[in-house]
Amino acid sequence: MRAWPLARANRTRPSISKTVGWILVLAALWWLHPSQPALADSESRLENAIKAGFLFNFARFTTFDTRLPASTDFSFCVDLNAIDPEAFSDWENETLDGRMVAVRFTGAMPPILPGLACDVLYLGKQSVASLSELIGLRADGSTPLLVAETEGFARSGGHIELYREGRNLRFRINIGQMRRDGLNISAQVLKLAQIVETDESAEGGRGD
Repeated sequence: MRAWPLARANRTRPSISKTVGWILVLAALWWLHPSQPALADSESRLENAIKAGFLFNFARFTTFDTRLPASTDFSFCVDLNAIDPEAFSDWENETLDGRMVAVRFTGAMPPILPGLACDVLYLGKQSVASLSELIGLRADGSTPLLVAETEGFARSGGHIELYREGRNLRFRINIGQMRRDGLNISAQVLKLAQIVETDESAEGGRGD
């Protein structure tokens, strides 16, 4: 696991916390442009930046039933193979819920590394044998916000699933599971999401 402590921000740029509108609109539009070899690298960087923006804003607009002390980091645990660390380079001096943001990069999960504490866990496209392995990973033993790109993740008991619809990037939210896990997300975000419910028969799912 690599931890990336974040330094002071350049205050001349807009705060990430004010960008939810353009991040979500851009995410819905950028896939419409045809891919060209010369643009592959820049498109890959843009995709990574959009996904990182999604993660920040999902966290910003989510409230947890239990608040952790301001002295603890607000931790994003991110699969190193899912988003290039460069996409998080402008998260300097950002705070969420009164806590400094930190990004921790991990290898394949699970198994979860001992001592790993996450407020947001992003699995990318990794398959998870059982989502029950991912609960209780916040510092206080509660469940982090679970985000992935794996097909069926939300219906299996995950919280938010990123997916592509044609050339657009969309997301599904399992609001019932979020509430059962002590998380609530803003109606602003719900309006942009496809709402799904937990399928108790889904492989690797949890019907709690």
